[in-house]
Amino acid sequence: MARSKADPAAALAARIIQALEEQRNRGAGAYPLTLAQLPALVGAETTPAQIAKALGRKPFAARLVVADKKTPDSPLVLAEDAAVLADSPLLLRFALNGLCTAAKPLQPFSKVEGRVGKPLKAAFAAALRRRWEANSWPSGVAALAANGKPHLYLEAYPPPPETVLPARLVRALQARKERGGAAYPATLRDLAEELAPAAPQTVAAALAHRSLKGEVVVGMAGTDAPVALAADVVLLTDSPALLTAALTAARKPDNQALPPKDIKKAVGKTLQAAFERSLRARLESNSLPDGVVCLRIKKTPHLVLWQDIAGAPQVRPAPPASQIAPGLPGVAPAPRQAGGYTDGASFARLFDEAFARLDRARGGNNLVSLVELRRALPAERSAFDQELKRLRREGLYSLAAAEGRHGLGDEERQAALIEDGTLLLFVSRRL
Repeated sequence: MARSKADPAAALAARIIQALEEQRNRGAGAYPLTLAQLPALVGAETTPAQIAKALGRKPFAARLVVADKKTPDSPLVLAEDAAVLADSPLLLRFALNGLCTAAKPLQPFSKVEGRVGKPLKAAFAAALRRRWEANSWPSGVAALAANGKPHLYLEAYPPPPETVLPARLVRALQARKERGGAAYPATLRDLAEELAPAAPQTVAAALAHRSLKGEVVVGMAGTDAPVALAADVVLLTDSPALLTAALTAARKPDNQALPPKDIKKAVGKTLQAAFERSLRARLESNSLPDGVVCLRIKKTPHLVLWQDIAGAPQVRPAPPASQIAPGLPGVAPAPRQAGGYTDGASFARLFDEAFARLDRARGGNNLVSLVELRRALPAERSAFDQELKRLRREGLYSLAAAEGRHGLGDEERQAALIEDGTLLLFVSRRL
């Protein structure tokens, strides 16, 4: 009886499957792998043509899933691990490496999905959407919205700044919205400090980029303009920040008390009606933001900034001993006007004095905690933070991170500023 003829391709396919099973058992980092890695596992003399023939041999072909059989750096896995491959950084980088170039760095999802074979395409597309929603990308890969659609690029081939900055701006607003409180809506000045401190004008230019049309809304002109996501336009028009900024911009040296109809003119035209409704509701409910007061002039409500009518600071009495910074005898909070500091110069002077007192009490190391400074200058949180930012912009002070943040107390965590996920707790004078 004649022996059946040996099938080298089938034998090679069996070795490939065995090699994949062994690599899978080795765990993370060893699996998935690429076609180019197979010769080292199944026989160094094996050629790409032989591997391609083996991958198509029945019934073994049904046991494997390959992104692209014709490309050496294509990933592959056992068929039961198709979902693992679809969600792997290896497959994503493979798809982008075949598309991204210095001349054309940005690639839409549709083209990226087209880099993988049909058996993987649906799972790969779903994985891309999950990553987009979670903003979770492997190292070397980044994403942004261009022309209203998600695009991917390799950090080795970054798009021009005018393309990247609008997308970063949207992400910054989303992060601030999640943080809540005074962080959102953000001012244009805040966003410039966060995204492009060396070139703040680029952030203002980015807001006018066509990709942000319908995505972001700006309350008014000027660096103190509040900015929000378009979905939060009601939140923006009702925000204390927009009211204070509009009143500040609309008032004149010889006309500082203004009726609602004049204040709304400082706001963007598309927002004026909603802004005026919000303002009148605040007047009816007596819920004006801190630092803004209402005067009745000929029966018509007029708004004025407290700093414009307060005159000299009204000094509060010294606090009881229980409110003096612990361990610092005689260091009491600095005088403060009832409705806020009279101006930035007053805050800067009081801040300098408080910092000097506290620093001397701590041995003159030029490092003072924000906990102690907030106690010494009991301003409202948003006013304190805004003035401290101004002092930093002017190069007078700097902030340092709190080491060992998990060991911090509640008061320390609350006193710190959060920038890019870092807790900044200690202040130093720039010498």
